[in-house]
Amino acid sequence: MKKITFLLACLCIGLFSCNKKETFIITHNQIGQVTLQTTHEQLVKLYGDKSLKETMDEGTGALGTEVLFKNANNNIHITWQTSKKVKPVIIKTDNKNSEWKTKDGIHIGTTLSEVEKINGASFKIMGYEIDRDLAGTVTDWGKGTLNDAKIGFQFELTKEVGNDYMKLIGDKGISTNNEILKKAEPVVQSIFIVQQQ
Repeated sequence: MKKITFLLACLCIGLFSCNKKETFIITHNQIGQVTLQTTHEQLVKLYGDKSLKETMDEGTGALGTEVLFKNANNNIHITWQTSKKVKPVIIKTDNKNSEWKTKDGIHIGTTLSEVEKINGASFKIMGYEIDRDLAGTVTDWGKGTLNDAKIGFQFELTKEVGNDYMKLIGDKGISTNNEILKKAEPVVQSIFIVQQQ
C-alpha cells in the first residue's frame, strides 16, 4: 500500500516534476540534474513533457525552457545556444524561497556580507541601471575562494540610499567594501552557470 501511495505521489497529477533524485545543489557545471551538456531531448527524459515550459526572451529572441517543479520556487530557467536546443548557454535560478543552494550554502536571499565571508575576501560587482542581466553581477572575486567555483551571482539592492544611489549606477565594478553599497544591503537575486567559450 505504501509503495502504491509513493508511486501516485510521484505522478504529481502529471503536471510537475517529482524526481526523487533531485538534490537542489548548484555546482560549476550543473543545477540539480541539468548540466551544461544537457539537451532538450534529455530534459524530456529527466522530467517529462508536462514539466517543461518553452519560452522566448522578448529582448534577444533566444529560446529557453523552464523546468517546472511541484514547488514553483524551485523552477529553473535554461537558455539555449541555438534553436536546435542541444546545448544550454545559461542555466539559472532566481525565485525567492527556492531550495537551490551552492555547496557553500549560498542561496537566493543570501546577503552580500555573508557571501563576502564565504569568499574570504572582498569582491566586485557590476553597477546598476544597465543591462538587466548584468546589473549587480559579480565581475571579480579578488583573492577569494569563490573564484574557483565558476558560479555566477547577481545581487539586488534591498534598501534605498537616496541620492547616493547615483554612485552605484553605470558599467563599472563596485567593491563590496563600498560603504554606499553596504547601506543598500544587497542580497543574491539569481544564481547561474554559463557555458564556457
